[in-house]
Amino acid sequence: MKIGKIALSLSGIALLIIIFLITKNYCLDKGILALKEEKYGSAIKYLKPMAILGEEDAQNLIGECYALGFGVPKDVEKAIYWFRRGTKKSNCSGDECIAADLYFVGEKYLNGVGVKKDRKEAIFWIKKAAENRYPKAIDFLAENKIN
Repeated sequence: MKIGKIALSLSGIALLIIIFLITKNYCLDKGILALKEEKYGSAIKYLKPMAILGEEDAQNLIGECYALGFGVPKDVEKAIYWFRRGTKKSNCSGDECIAADLYFVGEKYLNGVGVKKDRKEAIFWIKKAAENRYPKAIDFLAENKIN
């Protein structure tokens, strides 16, 4: 009888894991699709729970949403918080891990990709990346003679 209860418990746990994995992929896919369709409120609805549960892709996307003001008010500290969480499991250590994300946001503002072109905002993010020793950011600032 004990073996039957253990087997039933294990099959229940396995079912929960399968449901979680399916839900995780569904929410991430729906969130990415909503971002592409510029339905930012929906994107946040799908991505934030996954980000809270530790899904790195969702954490990075939520960071971008806070950096760009997509579906949430712009918030530099929250953007950096989510970028950091999105690198916790990587081999990277320290703030250098988020430097590429910061530079990416700067490039979006610089080129007007998904946001209104804003050189001042672009420089802000690129400087943040340079502070974290991101080579492309350092080179950009030097080439453009920006302190």
